[in-house]
Parts: sequence; structure tokens; C-alpha cells
Amino acid sequence: MKRQIAVFGLLAASALGSFGLATSAQAASLSISTMHCEGFGGGKYNCFAKVAGGSGSYKFMWNPGRNATIGKQTNNGGFSSINGSCKVGTKPYIKLTVKDNRTGATTRRTKSFKCSFRPL
Repeated sequence: MKRQIAVFGLLAASALGSFGLATSAQAASLSISTMHCEGFGGGKYNCFAKVAGGSGSYKFMWNPGRNATIGKQTNNGGFSSINGSCKVGTKPYIKLTVKDNRTGATTRRTKSFKCSFRPL
């Protein structure tokens, strides 16, 4: 009986993957492999991030913390970047949530940076 259950479980997992439905292993593979934010003077900053895993179709949701605003966002496949303004003399943080459009899996990351008037 245990062998039949194990075989059924294997077949069910295989079928889910065949129909494009997320298995727990597929959903868990989504990650933000790189995220970098940097102030570059004049109260301006930029951030970029790269996603690994998942289905290849993503939604990037950037959220500035206190002392920062987002100006422009650019997405290209598994890569996204933003630029914006920040309050000079502070250390703002930027939160990023990435959602896999096909599986519904999400991953999050936060980065902080020094906002300066002069270029660093």
C-alpha cells in the first residue's frame, strides 16, 4: 500500500508540472539573486535587481521606505531597475517584492543606502 501511495504521489506531482501548475519545489526556486541600491549624489539614487528561478514571467513591486521616492521603473524579463530621489543625509531603504506571474510564488528583499549631496 505504501508503494502505491508513493507512486501515486509521484504521478500527481508530475501531472501538476505538466499542466503548468506550481509544485512546491518550483515555487520555492524563485529568488532575488542580486539587488543593489546606491546613492550617487545630489539626492538621487538607483537600484537594480535580478531574479533567478520561477517561470520567467514576473511582476516587480518596488516600495520606497521613508526618505525616498521612486521616479522611473524599467523591467526587462528577470531584471528590473528604478531611480529616484532621496533625502540627503539619511539612509533610506527600498523594499522589493517579486511575484511569479504563473505560479503565484513571491520573494522579498530590502536594501538600504546612504543618500548624499556629493557623489560617493
